[in-house]
Amino acid sequence: MFIGLFAAYHVAREVFRVPYQAGDAVRLEPQPAATDQPAAPQAKPLRTDLDVGHFQHIGGTRHYYAPLQGAQSYDYRYSSKEATSTRNMIFFDADTMESRKLLDSDDTLIIETRELRSEGQSSDTAPKALLFSLVESDSNKDGMLNANDARTLALARIDGSGLERLPGITGEFRGDIVKADGSELTLVVEDNHKLLAYAVDLSTFKATRSKELVR
Repeated sequence: MFIGLFAAYHVAREVFRVPYQAGDAVRLEPQPAATDQPAAPQAKPLRTDLDVGHFQHIGGTRHYYAPLQGAQSYDYRYSSKEATSTRNMIFFDADTMESRKLLDSDDTLIIETRELRSEGQSSDTAPKALLFSLVESDSNKDGMLNANDARTLALARIDGSGLERLPGITGEFRGDIVKADGSELTLVVEDNHKLLAYAVDLSTFKATRSKELVR
C-alpha cells in the first residue's frame, strides 16, 4: 500500500506541477572545464524558442518596435524550469516598410528600454533617442544572464539605428533629464553603492562630463 501511494504521489506531481517561471533571465550552456579527468556526462542541450512580441508605437513618429523574446526550458533538480527574456528589438518604419534589428546577435539580455523626451513633452512627441540597459556577459559566473550581472547602458536613434554603448557607464538606471532643446541627456545611475550623474551629448552619444552625487 505504501509503495502504491508513493507512486501515485509522483505521478500526480508530474501531471499537475507548474514549471517554475524565471523572468528576464538567460540560461547559458555549460562550458566544459579544462581538466585531464574523464568528461562528465553531457547535460541535455538547452532549448531556446524565439518569438516576436507585439509592436509598440513610438509616439510622434511612424516607427514601431517589438521585443524578440526568448523562452528556454530545462530540467533542474528534478523539476522543469522555464526562463523568458528579451534578446533583441525589431524596428519597423511604417512609411518605408523597412525593418532592422537593434543588435547584431540574439545572445544579449535587454533589461530595460526607455524613450527619452524633454521634460514636459507628451508621449505624442517624438523622443530624442532610445535608452537600453543590456546584460552582455555572465559577470558573476552563475551560468545565467540576469539582473545580477553587470549592465551596459546604450543609446540608439528612434529607428533603432546608430546603437552606441556608453563606455564606463554601468549600473542600475535611476533617472534621466533631457534638455528642452534636446541637445543633452543627464543620466543618473547607481553602481557599486555610488550614485553617479553623466552628461551625454545626444548628437554624438558621447559622455562629456560626470559627477558623483551624495547618497
